[in-house]
Amino acid sequence: MEKKKEKKKSYRFVQHSSRPISVEFKELPGKRISTGTRDIIEAVQFAENFIHSGQLEKLVTKSEDKIPTLAEYGKNFFLRTDRNSYRFYNTRHNKIISDHGYKQRQDLFDLYICKRFGNLRLDEIRSIDIDRWLTTIKGVLVKDLSDNTRNKILCSFRIILDFAVYQGLISENPAKGVKEISERIKWERRALTKEEQEKLFPHSAKKRIEIWGTLMWAVYFSISYDTGFRPGEIAGLSLSNFYKTSGGLAISTTQSISCVTKDVQPRVKTTGHGMNERVGLLDDITAELLFKYLEENKTEIIKQGDTGPILLTDRKISKHKYIDVATSNKHFKTVLKRNNIPVCTQYCLRHTYMTERRGNLTDRILALAMGHAKLRDDYDHQNAEKLISQLEENRSALFRKNQKENDIVSLKDLL
Repeated sequence: MEKKKEKKKSYRFVQHSSRPISVEFKELPGKRISTGTRDIIEAVQFAENFIHSGQLEKLVTKSEDKIPTLAEYGKNFFLRTDRNSYRFYNTRHNKIISDHGYKQRQDLFDLYICKRFGNLRLDEIRSIDIDRWLTTIKGVLVKDLSDNTRNKILCSFRIILDFAVYQGLISENPAKGVKEISERIKWERRALTKEEQEKLFPHSAKKRIEIWGTLMWAVYFSISYDTGFRPGEIAGLSLSNFYKTSGGLAISTTQSISCVTKDVQPRVKTTGHGMNERVGLLDDITAELLFKYLEENKTEIIKQGDTGPILLTDRKISKHKYIDVATSNKHFKTVLKRNNIPVCTQYCLRHTYMTERRGNLTDRILALAMGHAKLRDDYDHQNAEKLISQLEENRSALFRKNQKENDIVSLKDLL
């Protein structure tokens, strides 16, 4: 005979030191009711009686009446500063977000989230509804929303519902189970081929400017190509980040620009992982472009001060002080299309940096240069030819008899 499955309990017990046991029902998250006893058997009996007597149902009905709609809960959610507010919580935990960052979050809630889910109670919002809505949101200020903006909207939604869980209004956050757009629709991240690298980064400062359209973009993407820095790290570079060495120019930075708030954050990766400092070396052509740019924009850069950005945005195309990731990514793709190169994101330059240097530097040094706690293989796109070259350098160690060395040639070319 099959054993009957035990019915899963809809409650759990909590006890602190020598106090009576408290019971917390699944239907009333965050609310604990004293059982009046320290004996677990008596506590179970109390919980079962509480359910069968109808007292739980009455409390749930009363509690549901108190659960606010999303519109009520989200009104000025990111702008309030009272002791029960999200901002006060962040201040208490030393989490610094700019006023602009809070304002941007609130705008996303008011313009998009509230219009779709505002009339629902917090406990009526479902993951599947958020997921379907996220990919079909119609733009309000612009015709079409970018994937980046849709992800920011989802992030704001998660923050609000997370705080509702923290305050015991709901038991779980339905927005947490929704994947970001970038996880569904992902541009290929690859390493540029040798031919593509030579086309985009020719050994001539003049030709690089022609390729990238302006001197500023030539400097920006040359730094990215030479160092593998993230877009936010390059946008936040100031004069104090550059050093003259016996061999040329070097960079060291401990700050980055947040893609959400557009403000400087005092670490090189805004997600909180990786190393606290990034370092890199610049090629002579990049240094030539940089000095030319500094000379042409000397007055404006001095006005920015020691911590101000050296790569100044064009206010005609950007409202931000720093170069926006979306703007630089759009320019990168435009240049690739113009040069008949398969389109990918500017992050491919980080993958290219890793691929080109893997095997020439120790894993530890390369990880430090990439800003990773340890080396990640998913950034390495070495093909068979390069791997064979590295093996060939160690042929004598691999075989007893040192065979005659030849250039790498495919067998089909020998037949």
